[in-house]
Amino acid sequence: RVLKWERHDAAKMEMDALDFGNLCHEALEQMGLDEAMVSTVDPRELRDFLWEKMDVRLARYGSNLSLPLLVQREAARSRLERFAELEVAQRVEGWRTRHVELKVGKDLPWEIDGQAVSMQIDRVDFHPRHGWRVLDYKTSARADTPRAAHLRRFSEKRRTFGATMPAARGGDEVWKNVQVPLYAAFVQQWLG
Repeated sequence: RVLKWERHDAAKMEMDALDFGNLCHEALEQMGLDEAMVSTVDPRELRDFLWEKMDVRLARYGSNLSLPLLVQREAARSRLERFAELEVAQRVEGWRTRHVELKVGKDLPWEIDGQAVSMQIDRVDFHPRHGWRVLDYKTSARADTPRAAHLRRFSEKRRTFGATMPAARGGDEVWKNVQVPLYAAFVQQWLG
């Protein structure tokens, strides 16, 4: 634990959900750190860059990937290809990446009411007319809306974070976790 070593399964034949997420996240982080890739409006160029970075990470599994790894690689390629298309469309609309893998609490000290806050933000973008936005990458096969991922029906029996909010179909909703409220507070305090 002191050396921050992790167990390594040398016989691992496929990625678990964390490995798959890290595979995609690392390629996206590399994109955000590369000036040419942050500004390109060519979806093929961006896709090829992401695939290349992903393949570098996949090399840890050896030169002959198992069938499950080949399937996972194709799933990741498909998602990153679609990402490249959407990303370029956002750039054409005027969005620009300003921060990637921002480590709040480490790189940027932050407190709320005297309590230190630590979190890692996947990406922060800026648009001259719309302002700031925080992106949190998700790599699951099924996409949830932010509302479904972060809000739940209010219940007197369960602990809540913050005030209730009106739900789309009546009743009230509350935060499932504090991720989005923390992002909002951070953007308001640090980015304006």
